[in-house]
Amino acid sequence: MHSIVLDGVSFHYRDAFGRRANEGIVGVNLSLEQGKVTCLLGANGSGKSTIIKLVLGFAYPTDGRIFKPRNMRFSYIGDGGRSLYSYMNLDENVRYSYALRGIALRNGHDEELERLSRLFGLIDGGMKVSAMSRGMRQKAAIICALLLPHDFLIAYEPTLGLDGPSQMEFESILRCEVGLGRGVCLSTNDMPMARRISDRMMFIEGGRLIER
Repeated sequence: MHSIVLDGVSFHYRDAFGRRANEGIVGVNLSLEQGKVTCLLGANGSGKSTIIKLVLGFAYPTDGRIFKPRNMRFSYIGDGGRSLYSYMNLDENVRYSYALRGIALRNGHDEELERLSRLFGLIDGGMKVSAMSRGMRQKAAIICALLLPHDFLIAYEPTLGLDGPSQMEFESILRCEVGLGRGVCLSTNDMPMARRISDRMMFIEGGRLIER
């Protein structure tokens, strides 16, 4: 199994003039392992989303280093479907995501899309994301992320807006992800879910990491 390692990572934000504004995270040492679920918990503004951005390469550390295995494939679930294109339906989003990565659709794509859509109660496959409710957009974002080839699933508040049955299905899928040897890292404020599914719970306070 491989790991993503944050070694003494700090990140600070800058204002419009390039001046140091505030700390995002400070001196974080963290290992995210494949085959395990790690949950990042903390108050709004504590630094959870900063860690997610750094792991995905959306931002770069001010100090410290991040070590990731070469060619590791990531899939991302944004909150409220913000990782999707609103003018496309779910299938179009998946196909476009594949095209952006320069990979061909895998065999059985249509059947897997239909299975996951029924599992989460998304029956109208032609509906544009912009016409979906918040909960439906969240379900679509989860399905899109699961259909993309990945070694590590990263999610930011993945259960916001989900109904009870869909949340249970999502938690079951996370266990399957781990069973397949994939890594999972969730940023969440859903403490009950974190206790049910996580192998490690990491608490962020004021940009600093505390393991409990």
